[in-house]
Amino acid sequence: MSDCPFFDRMDAYASNDPPRQPASSRTVVRDVRLRGVAAVILRGRAAASGVPHDLDCMTVRIVQAGAEVAEHDGRRLRLDEDACLVLNAGTAWCPSPVDGDTADTLTVAFPPSAVRSALSGLPLLEPLDAAATPDAVFTECLRPRTGATGRAMEHLAARLDGASPSALQPAVAAVLAAAFDEERRMRTWCDRIACVKAGTRRELLRRVLRARDHIESHADSPIGVADVAAAAHLSRFHLVRLFRATLGTTPAALLRDKRLRLARRLLAHPALDLEEVAARVGLGTRSSLFRLLRRELGNGGRALRASAAWPERASLFTEAPACRIHA
Repeated sequence: MSDCPFFDRMDAYASNDPPRQPASSRTVVRDVRLRGVAAVILRGRAAASGVPHDLDCMTVRIVQAGAEVAEHDGRRLRLDEDACLVLNAGTAWCPSPVDGDTADTLTVAFPPSAVRSALSGLPLLEPLDAAATPDAVFTECLRPRTGATGRAMEHLAARLDGASPSALQPAVAAVLAAAFDEERRMRTWCDRIACVKAGTRRELLRRVLRARDHIESHADSPIGVADVAAAAHLSRFHLVRLFRATLGTTPAALLRDKRLRLARRLLAHPALDLEEVAARVGLGTRSSLFRLLRRELGNGGRALRASAAWPERASLFTEAPACRIHA
């Protein structure tokens, strides 16, 4: 699309030269007021290509099925069905498939004009990361899918089939507005940290978010709280205290809940035996998996698979999950 050069660069940047995306997997939404492109929507497995460094647009990304991993800011991030990701303009995201299966993704790319319009009249936020550029509006961390941005993306996904680009404009605008609102709410968590200097509070919140990312990205490995604390460059005691203050939970509880979510998705695949499910969720043994499922859901994996309906349970990944500690 010659009228959308930044999308042409995105479309050309694909690992292993996959075929060009079919027209049905991309939608250009125009902003009548700005007389330009408001966003480009990419969806499907063909939309799993990376975002190049020279792409001058901000992107919001979710995985609708499967998972993908990528190197980001010197660490491994795993994006799956539990989270969404907001990336500032110019940030690379070059994912690889998990278990050999390419994820089914939905990405919305906003050109600078759309971001500037949304920011007009709003005070700029100072980046949490002191090394970030002043125009890095968003904290690049995994955000709960149940948060404002994730819900807005799911609302957009539900409207894609059969809707014209003009009819999608309100839903696209809602995604951008939700990303800004969620970012501002997240920054208020700094006020829950008992430090005098604002810069210190921002840095500690950044480390807490990196620790949460580490749990979300490595829960399928045999990690513990000590590994999470090391990833955040904090002591275990300091990490637990900060988690309680900012997120209202503990690293151990969040790790347990993440593994439970992974296990529930894997149990839906009858080809995987319970030993393999336990290994893939970082628990190691079938007995460990059984204890987790029995304690949290009331049944082991075999009984849950045989059940016609899964037990109802509140969402496990919220912006500030309740602290749950088991003896």
